[in-house]
Parts: sequence; structure tokens; C-alpha cells
Amino acid sequence: MSIAGGAGGGGIGGGPYAMIDASRGKFPARTTIHKFGSNPAVGTTEVRITSLGAAHTFLTAATTIRIKAGNAADTADGAGARTITVQGLDATGAEISETLTCNGGSAGAAGSKSFLRINRAWVATSGTYTGANTGDVVIENSAGGTDLAHIAATRGQTLQTVYTVPLGCEFTATGGHMTVASGKTVAIRCYQRRSILTVGAPFTARRIWYESVGVAEPTQMLLAAPLTFPALTDVWATGIVTATTAAVSVVFGGILSTTA
Repeated sequence: MSIAGGAGGGGIGGGPYAMIDASRGKFPARTTIHKFGSNPAVGTTEVRITSLGAAHTFLTAATTIRIKAGNAADTADGAGARTITVQGLDATGAEISETLTCNGGSAGAAGSKSFLRINRAWVATSGTYTGANTGDVVIENSAGGTDLAHIAATRGQTLQTVYTVPLGCEFTATGGHMTVASGKTVAIRCYQRRSILTVGAPFTARRIWYESVGVAEPTQMLLAAPLTFPALTDVWATGIVTATTAAVSVVFGGILSTTA
């Protein structure tokens, strides 16, 4: 799949291998984005596709963060996760990252950086060869009470089909896929909301950019054309099942280009 465009930040040239070349760092101002998430209990109320589920929050003000009290093995000298790296955006929308130390059954120390968004988090170091986090790891605001990201036990990385385009960049979505637990039917919707720094009315409203209904088996997300989202845009997927609950996963991907 190619993405039309020349040498500037507005697109990718290079024919059918453009995505591969971008992922290998062949384009200095571009990289690939692969957002994958799952929600183990999507119900008949629309919910975001993250392992946090309905607890997932879009903040309106940046906050310092910490690791919530968790499994005793996930600690600085434990057999599970020892440190967690968090990547997201600061109060201006610029991309930042910070590595936090796990503290087992007690909440960890607050970090020094303030996050407006968390795009992903992963286990940076563990106490076991090929190991990861023994229990669930939750990133919360440093005061406690607001869960911001979640790494399910043994997974080693967040599962959230939620992404916010950093300042000075644009994101071009090229496609994806979705799955639902056997015997269930789900509707998948993808939304965007621009101008995330506008936190007083009138707000920029969310807008749907993809919908697939009656999904009952693994299905590709086919786009008629690549879709480009400007800096400071939230992009996310949701699901809603026809009855009871079901595990649902959604993936979308594309190219992140530097524009400034």
C-alpha cells in the first residue's frame, strides 16, 4: 500500500514498500504507528477498546503520574516488572516519556513529568529472563483516584486502541482489523476529536470516521482512501455488542509524519 505525497510532511512516496521503509526508519521525518487494543468485556453500552474499559479517561489538564499499588512481584527487585516506561504528551501536546519504578503492593513514587495523554506504556525491565509483569499494572494520577493506562498481567504493554497525534506531527491512518469473541456480534466505531487543548466551551466535537456493524468474525478495516489527522487530535475505537458481553480487539495503523 502506498501513501501519496512527496518529500514534505504531507505524505509518503515510494510505492508499495513505503510502509516497510517507514517502519525501518528510511524516512527521517516519518515512522509507522501500530495501535492495538482489546477490551475483555464490551457490553451493550458503547465503550472504548482498551483494557481499562469504561475507566479510560481523556484528561483536560496535565498531571504527574505514578504506578498504582499492584502485585508484590512487580517491584524494584522483584521477579516481575521492575520499571515501566510511559510515553504520551505534555500540557502543550509535545511528546514526552518517563520511566517509573514499580513498588509492588504499594503505590510507586510520583514521576517528575506531567502528562495530558498517555499513548502507550510498557515494561522496560523485569526480574526474569523473558518475563514481564506478574500482575496488572495500572498507571494513575499521582494523587490517586484516576486510572490512566493499564498493562494486563503478563502482557508487557498497554492494549489500547487510542492515540493522540503529537504537536508538530500528523497521523495518516491506512487500515486495520477487528475481532470479536466466537458467537458474538459487535459494531466497531472509530472517532476523532481535534483541538484537544480547547478545554472550555465551545468544545471541538467528536466525529466518527469509520463504522463496521454486524462484525462476527475477524474483519479487515478497509478505508477507501488514507485518512490524515492533524496534530493534537484524539483518535480512538469503540465497540458495542448486540447482547451480553464479549471480548473485542481492534487494530489500526498508519504513518506519523513530522510537519514542523
